[in-house]
Amino acid sequence: MSYYISKQSLRKKGILLALAIFPLLTSSVVRSFSWMIVLGKKGLLNNALIGLGIIQEPLDILYTPVAMMIGLIHLFLPLIIITLVGVMENIDPDLIKAAESLGGAPVYRFS
Repeated sequence: MSYYISKQSLRKKGILLALAIFPLLTSSVVRSFSWMIVLGKKGLLNNALIGLGIIQEPLDILYTPVAMMIGLIHLFLPLIIITLVGVMENIDPDLIKAAESLGGAPVYRFS
């Protein structure tokens, strides 16, 4: 995501960075309670899964390591994206071309 943002035009970069920063504008308490609403026994996720017929009874997701990981990713991902955009902007385009000419797969050469 950071590499993609760093390679955009100035206008698109500003919009994408604003979207990345937007979750930081809400309080962490509000974000935590919203995840409780989504992941709870009678939450949105369980209701959707039951409504689609994927599960028969609600899953106990809240207060598990999975819920903790979701919350931490939601909390720290914007900070990581913002930090890495500055780093990715300084990657020399010649390095990408060199990796391509040496047969590097797109995943390994960031393009």
